[in-house]
Order: sequence, then C-alpha cells, then structure tokens
Amino acid sequence: MNYTLSENLIVNSSIRHTDAHWYVMAAYRYELKAEEFLTGHGFKTFLPKETTFIKKPHRHPVAVERPAVPSLIFIHTSREKLAEVKKYVNDRIKYLTTTVGGTQDFLIVPDTQMDAFIHIWNSRDSYNANLSSDLIPTGATVRIISGPMAGLTGIHLRHLKARPLTPGGSPVPHSRLSLRLANLLAITLDLPTLSLSPIS
Repeated sequence: MNYTLSENLIVNSSIRHTDAHWYVMAAYRYELKAEEFLTGHGFKTFLPKETTFIKKPHRHPVAVERPAVPSLIFIHTSREKLAEVKKYVNDRIKYLTTTVGGTQDFLIVPDTQMDAFIHIWNSRDSYNANLSSDLIPTGATVRIISGPMAGLTGIHLRHLKARPLTPGGSPVPHSRLSLRLANLLAITLDLPTLSLSPIS
C-alpha cells in the first residue's frame, strides 16, 4: 500500500462526512504540541509515548516523555470536522493518505484495531510489546513520508538492528535506503522504518 502526505483535504473522499474514524496524521517534531492543541480543542487523540531518562552532569537522571513513533499522531474525528485540525495547528501537521486502485483517500485505522493498539501500548510492559514495521521487502521502492526528506523516493536495501532515536529511548526498527542522483551517484542512509512507505 502506498502512503503519501497531503496538505489539503481530499474533496471526493469515499468516507462519509459525519462518520468518526481514527485518522493518521504526520506532525514532524511537533507531535506533543499537536496533541496538546488538539486535545485542548476537544479532539480525541492518541500519541504513542515512551519515558526516557536524560542524564545531565552532576544531576540525577530526569524522566522525559517523548513520542515513541516519529511524526505519527492518531486523531478520532469525522471528515466534517477534519478541516478544523489544520486550523488549530496550521501547516505543522499533514494528512496521511493512501492510494488504492488509482484513487487517493485518507488513511484511517479501523476502531477495533485502534482500540487493541491503544490497550496493548498502554499495557506494553505486561505484553513486552514493541513497535515494528518490518513489512518492506528488500529491493522495494519506497517513499520517505516524514522528516526533512519527506517526499523523496529510494530503494530499500535491508532492515537494520533496532536502535533508539534518542539517548535512553526505546529501540526503533531502522532500514538502510539508497537514494539516487540521476544515474550518476547514489547515497545510502539509515532511517526509521516507520518513516518509509512502499510504492506499489
């Protein structure tokens, strides 16, 4: 399935205006602020978070809550109210969309899947749960969907050992990606696997 980022609402979406769903949105380095603003304005949100401990010289480690998944935030609302999301957070948040059969539409998560995900994540110590996105085969063409290189495409070379995004954070799956400059050069880089989307 192909995921892309969109600044604008999809006018001819197949999703009914008044039905509430879990929409997937991207807020690169703005996840906590987006959650604060949207929750404060009455939106139901879910942002998977983890507690990390930051060590400072001559001080005890300080517990800090950070997003567990780069960029992604889930918002439960109707398509009718979806435009208000952008009103409160401006251009700092984008819609995640998917293309199936040549038609672009919003990416939504079924309520049953989302309820299970929230329950498991909130009880992750009991389940020994970890996030994973090892669904991309070697050699697949992928699009970067979050971060400063969002929109670029490359070749997925291989999955790498999970490692923290920040000191003291939980390990996050990474992938090695090859980006080509015309047919002259190629540069390889490592990115969180969750920031990549296969292009069908």
